[in-house]
Amino acid sequence: MAQNWVYGGAAILGSGSASSPSSVTFQAFRPPRDGDLLVAAFNYDATSTLVMPSGWAHVTGSPATVAGAARYACVWKIASAEGSTFAFSQTGGSHIFVGLLARYENINAAPAPVSAVTTATSSTVTGPTVTSTVNDSLIVRLALSDGASSLAFASGTSRLLHGENGDLIRLVDSNQATAGATGTNVATANTSNHLAAFTVAFKQGASPTTHVVTGSGSFSIGTCAAISASYTGIPSSLGTGKGNPVRYFELGNVAWATANGASRNYYLEHNPELIVAPFVGATTFYYSLLPGVTATFTELLVV
Repeated sequence: MAQNWVYGGAAILGSGSASSPSSVTFQAFRPPRDGDLLVAAFNYDATSTLVMPSGWAHVTGSPATVAGAARYACVWKIASAEGSTFAFSQTGGSHIFVGLLARYENINAAPAPVSAVTTATSSTVTGPTVTSTVNDSLIVRLALSDGASSLAFASGTSRLLHGENGDLIRLVDSNQATAGATGTNVATANTSNHLAAFTVAFKQGASPTTHVVTGSGSFSIGTCAAISASYTGIPSSLGTGKGNPVRYFELGNVAWATANGASRNYYLEHNPELIVAPFVGATTFYYSLLPGVTATFTELLVV
């Protein structure tokens, strides 16, 4: 198996300082598709309770309170009939309320993620190790502070740093090729303050179907893996929103797709080795290759 999960972007929120219960809303850049993974992190008052929309859940160890001064949370949800906004609030407190939300595609909703958290009053905090259960797991790490101007992990792909008045949240992710212990990851701030670091391992979805062919022939189109609608080369004219499934193949620089069962051909670029490769209905794919040519078709379903 190889990495199938895809980072799908992020949104941020921040209320400024508040002397009464705060309510803040994420404005997503587009509504998530059903099945997308949503991960949110919050920095809020140590005396407050985080109020979440229906369906959200804390990871193990969340919320984490540090020295009675700051409270940090990491929550998640598998998207289902979502809109473009997500409203969260804290009940009481005067601490600044800061949050970020990230979206990932092709994540398996079960089992629940494996997670742990470490806290410290220092300029560093060690993101804990957790044990992933499958190869190519998505590893999400979050570092949170309440009085720093910089905050960074030692490793991982940094997706976002967001904060106000020293209250920072850093999100990084990585692919863990082999199941097992993730190892630790140190986050460093520019000054000593109240810190927390979450490590969360999510199980990725199924691998896409591939077909290795030579000569001429056909093959049946089976059930495909869900993957990003922004995958390189999918024609925008197909309309890949909810309710409009798109079956998509790629071979080198050539792509073909069919929407809603219609027979449609899309030649994104010319590949002279491929002579004929139309869709016939929505169940059979016909091909004809030049002699001696071997082709690998990757079959994806965008939902």
